Amino acid sequence: MDTISFKFSHRHIHGEKTLEKTHSHPCHEFVYYVRGRGTGKIADASYSYAAGTWVYIPSGKKHSEFHETETEVFFFAFESTGLEVGIREGLYE
Repeated sequence: MDTISFKFSHRHIHGEKTLEKTHSHPCHEFVYYVRGRGTGKIADASYSYAAGTWVYIPSGKKHSEFHETETEVFFFAFESTGLEVGIREGLYE
């Protein structure tokens, strides 16, 4: 059976000049940048984020962030079984 199941959501404020070390999740993740500015990396691809942008990180992909300014994020994660998500990983405006 094809399913999508919601796993978690969270709002977080990262301090200025902080690093979210490289990690991965066993689920897909969307991160919306409410405010702030910085850079991130998904696998070998780098991106710069600002307020109003978001990223899609596929299940199992290693990713990290550096927060140049205080950064507020809202993120949520989901699992999919038997379904292609059909979204390209990376930054969206």
